[in-house]
Amino acid sequence: MCRRFAPAFEALGLGRCLGPCLGVAGYHNDAQSGTRGRWPMMRDVRRKFEKAEWPRKAGGWLLAQWVRFCHATTRWERRGDGEVLDALAAGPVQVVLWHEHLVMAAVHWQRDWGQVVVLTDVSPAAKLAGEMQTHFGMRYFPMSTKLSNLAAAREVMRLVQD
Repeated sequence: MCRRFAPAFEALGLGRCLGPCLGVAGYHNDAQSGTRGRWPMMRDVRRKFEKAEWPRKAGGWLLAQWVRFCHATTRWERRGDGEVLDALAAGPVQVVLWHEHLVMAAVHWQRDWGQVVVLTDVSPAAKLAGEMQTHFGMRYFPMSTKLSNLAAAREVMRLVQD
């Protein structure tokens, strides 16, 4: 019964996406195309969504609002401010944070301590975290898949010195 709708799906560009679900022609399970029974249109939509700037900016803004809410509604104890000030007096400081600490670092780093440039991975989640940190006055620099990590770290040091 659904086969009669196949021309309409093809005209809308949905034949490859809805084909396996509805049993219409046009869906292929070709090893050379790399689809292997997956929905190639959804993969393409996801990639376009990841590369687009507006979802990252909107997600960064939402995440920043959530972090502000969490910071405002929970108790925090700060330790080690004196050590940070001593290290900053001696010269530039590199702080290394992973995953769960990265998000709240944006809130707890005081702006009068200096500017922070965050070196992030090229993954969409890391770019989202970097975009969130821009709402707290930080800058982020995504690593390149073409340059070495050392070159990316040098670029961050150049940005900090400017």
